[in-house]
Amino acid sequence: MKKKKRLLFWVRFVGLLASLTPISIIIGMNLSTYIAKSSGGIWTLSLGGILAVGLVVIAQLGKLKLPNRIWFFAILLGLATFLEPMLIDLKVLCFACLVGELLYSLIFTPIINRLKRKIDMEEQANETNEKVKETIREVLREDRHGTL
Repeated sequence: MKKKKRLLFWVRFVGLLASLTPISIIIGMNLSTYIAKSSGGIWTLSLGGILAVGLVVIAQLGKLKLPNRIWFFAILLGLATFLEPMLIDLKVLCFACLVGELLYSLIFTPIINRLKRKIDMEEQANETNEKVKETIREVLREDRHGTL
């Protein structure tokens, strides 16, 4: 059981890396251009990148819940400000994100769902097994005391 949970963690982790790979390649190829065009240099790009990666990780974990639209637009403004030189390539970057999500959805989501089902089935089987053992113990106890 622990093996499967560990495997599920690693499949999710590799899936996250796979979904980030296309955009990482595009950014890596154009990084010198982005740094040259940035008013804050590498620092603003780094801050924007950390914010963007953080949001992607939180979204992948299913924990991204914004209380209202104000936060959504505040985060969007921060990303646009920090990553301003990259806005020129927004179409290419969005396409890279789309490719990454397609990779994750087509390859990793079915594997993750299958592993989750197996883990749930094993947990349920273990619970049922324990209940059956307990029932057998009770029956044997009652049989020893002559109540049957």
